Amino acid sequence: MQKTSTTLVALGIAISALATLGLSACTSSAASSQRCIIHANGDEPGEALLPGTSQSGANLRVAKMIYSGLVYVDSSNKIRNDLAQEIKQIKPTLYRVTLRPNLVFSDGSPMTATSFVDAWNKVVAEKNANSYLLSPIVGYHDDAEAVTPLRGLKVENPTTFTIELENPLSDFVMRLSHPAFSPLPAVALEKKPPKNYAKQPVSSGPYVLESWVTQHSLTLVKNPHYQGPRAAVNDGVQLSMYSRGTKPYEDLLAGDLDMVDAFSPTGFQNYRKDLGDRAIVQPSASVIELSIHAQTPHFTGEEGVLRRRALSMAIDRESIARTELGGSYAPATGFVPPKVPGSNTSAKQREVLSLNVKKAKELWAQADATYGVFTDQVPVHFSFDISDNQRWATAVADQLRRNLGIQSFPVAGADFARFRYDFRTVRFDGVYRTGWKADYPSVRSYLEPNFATDGASNDTEYSNDQVDELLKQADKATNPAAAVKDYEKAHGVLLEELPAIPLFFPLEAVGWKADVSNVSVDFDTYPNYSAITKRC
Repeated sequence: MQKTSTTLVALGIAISALATLGLSACTSSAASSQRCIIHANGDEPGEALLPGTSQSGANLRVAKMIYSGLVYVDSSNKIRNDLAQEIKQIKPTLYRVTLRPNLVFSDGSPMTATSFVDAWNKVVAEKNANSYLLSPIVGYHDDAEAVTPLRGLKVENPTTFTIELENPLSDFVMRLSHPAFSPLPAVALEKKPPKNYAKQPVSSGPYVLESWVTQHSLTLVKNPHYQGPRAAVNDGVQLSMYSRGTKPYEDLLAGDLDMVDAFSPTGFQNYRKDLGDRAIVQPSASVIELSIHAQTPHFTGEEGVLRRRALSMAIDRESIARTELGGSYAPATGFVPPKVPGSNTSAKQREVLSLNVKKAKELWAQADATYGVFTDQVPVHFSFDISDNQRWATAVADQLRRNLGIQSFPVAGADFARFRYDFRTVRFDGVYRTGWKADYPSVRSYLEPNFATDGASNDTEYSNDQVDELLKQADKATNPAAAVKDYEKAHGVLLEELPAIPLFFPLEAVGWKADVSNVSVDFDTYPNYSAITKRC
């Protein structure tokens, strides 16, 4: 799961260091004595780079490069084996996993079935942020005070283990693609791992983290011990840290970056003209929303439903996406992006997400007449470190002010890490920007974490028995098609109640230099770095 957020390094020093190791995956033999490094933009990770704690987009970008699990999702949204040789479903709730033979970590230590089982147990025992992903496994819901291994995980031999679930789960194998299910080496499983382990972790994936200069860059190099299908064809990737804006794109055009996947609205408008066929634009796996805490005065119960629907229908998403956001976003049609199978919503359900000032005023007036006149303010909170937020938050506040006659204004918060702490712990008044980017193409991965009563990222504390029951029914479905029907029903209830107000689906754009090739984008909209080649 990913709560979404969205800098340059002293290249002389970095390149000098890179040239000394003599690894090469360049498309030019002339550079065989140097490492061929892909230079790209990145974001400063906000948490430790560990499988169980990586949640933000900045962390997951790196985690998916240094960690591999049993499976991965390819660019066509298909599940492929990674470190698993086979995952066999023995019965609806039981899976037998066979690993590829002779696997090792980047430090040369052996990777066995125990490396997976102990790592997963550690994520749960330490109550890591991603531990909820393991909740379907037998034993997860045992006595929380007793730190015991998950009963549903059993090692049969060094390359085989079984996973038993409490109930059938139609997308369980897809879920295994999340970094939370990565193995860990013995050194990470010690009671007190090395002090700097979270910034210098041992890798199970295509790359190894070589250096991390805070607020400057992350340098990752090819992991020669990785034996899965995602082996890097380049020698490494250097992610330079930027705040969003035009700078990454300017550096791409200047030749200082090899590729960019962060475009300002201005850059988004112009980049096709500049780059031609050296660019990709496609719908992302993200949704941007306005959230309102369930206990915010005047936004509880039926009054809250009326007022949230009024706010939603007072916003002209089309206009904001086209003007303030330069066509880099599409108006949201629900809580789940259209690229996800089963994200269908009806025209009737989508009405609440379309501009209708007359209806918005009627709903607001109905709430005033029934529950008392609203005299509070509706500030629109956003994190300052993403320039797009300032643009749309200002426009949204202006439209709420004009169309509903309420006091509304944009409020810039701290950087994303602090902003998230504030909206989860301090509790904003008014509405605040939230976002979600799923890690695998399942409707469940959007709805359950955010809107189930016990959802791990249910920051608004929304609770609806019907939604909970529909999500549980979908979990028990014997196949994905059956599950989708219940997910669609749950999605419909959410569009009625609007615990959050869907605003936009960001479009994902990637551009690259002429000497770079084989660029593709995975489901989660991160570039498939390991497949990128470059003339060095």
